Amino acid sequence: GTVVVVFTAFDEDASRLVRMGARDVIQKPDFERLAAVLAEVVAADERTLQPDDRRLASRSVEEAPKVWRSPAGVSAHHDLAHSLLTIETGDAVLAVTVVGLEQLEADVGPLLTADWRLAVAGLLRDELRVQDLLHEAPEVNGFVAFIRGGDARSAGAVWSRLTAGVREMQLPGEIRGAAARVDDVGPKDALARATAALQPASLSTPAFVSV
Repeated sequence: GTVVVVFTAFDEDASRLVRMGARDVIQKPDFERLAAVLAEVVAADERTLQPDDRRLASRSVEEAPKVWRSPAGVSAHHDLAHSLLTIETGDAVLAVTVVGLEQLEADVGPLLTADWRLAVAGLLRDELRVQDLLHEAPEVNGFVAFIRGGDARSAGAVWSRLTAGVREMQLPGEIRGAAARVDDVGPKDALARATAALQPASLSTPAFVSV
């Protein structure tokens, strides 16, 4: 079950190394790419070896509130205030957007581009647990997930699995994410921190930040 990731200054033989079984070959000093690949490896391991661990909650969580959901599993932004009432200290907020879709929209139009964004939302919904909530977030042209009853690693674990799924599906554009834990100030503050961190998101900004 060993996974080999090669991090090297000499990647002329990258294709040969991949044929020999390497998961990926990364040119130094691309530490961001290295971190992303290692996160994907961990996420794949979680899905394969511990499929139920991510369903566990650190506290008793009430059933998710009954709000409208799209076929992709996304609830409307105007229902977000209702969902915030169910968020407690220690829960997490994960905001996600997709950048780099300008050329796609120019080629195929806004409707099909929106469908690509919803494909990302569908992947995110699949990685959340039944008690977690997902809403549209127009302020970041994306989505916001409320991870209820997880631990300090929950948002990062969801993000890792999401990036692996996006890569596997070969979706256009790149995703950007921001996570915040809910503290004593309350869930609105955590939501504001996460969405504010994503508002300047672009192809040149970090893929994932914790705020």
